[in-house]
Amino acid sequence: MKNIICYGDSNTFGFNPKDGSRYDKDTRWTSILQKKLGTEYNVINEGMCDRTGFVGNSNGDLFSAQKHFPQLISQSENIDTLILWIGTNDLQFQYAINIETVEKGLENLIKL
Repeated sequence: MKNIICYGDSNTFGFNPKDGSRYDKDTRWTSILQKKLGTEYNVINEGMCDRTGFVGNSNGDLFSAQKHFPQLISQSENIDTLILWIGTNDLQFQYAINIETVEKGLENLIKL
């Protein structure tokens, strides 16, 4: 079985902006991917609401990919594919970052 980790923010988690709930399992894109790929693949949803990619997150290390991602990868075995869907929250006004910071942040995450 091939393992695919989908790591990201609320889009990966399955956040429903209409009412703040989580989309049901059949609606989340990670579950749709699992169904399309079939039983030879194990799609692992590692999404979290409010997770940032590369800026400090006041919610703690678990909410910052730069801090949490290395731990997850070191504890995960047999990762065949990694899908990163991260960085949207870093663009919030409160972080006031520029495009160069975005580019460097994403580059650093990929290198991790």
